[in-house]
Amino acid sequence: MPGSVPEYCVYCERLVERSEENLLMLGFSASGARPSLYAHPECPQPRRVRR
Repeated sequence: MPGSVPEYCVYCERLVERSEENLLMLGFSASGARPSLYAHPECPQPRRVRR
């Protein structure tokens, strides 16, 4: 999408494509809205995600 904000992998912080395969469901934000978080499928998941 032209003009869209780039997404960064929550694990390696490289650019990642916004797609269903890369979308993570890690919980809810303080406002109750579900955040859109993306990660590369090949990135190893860390033990703890930085908040």
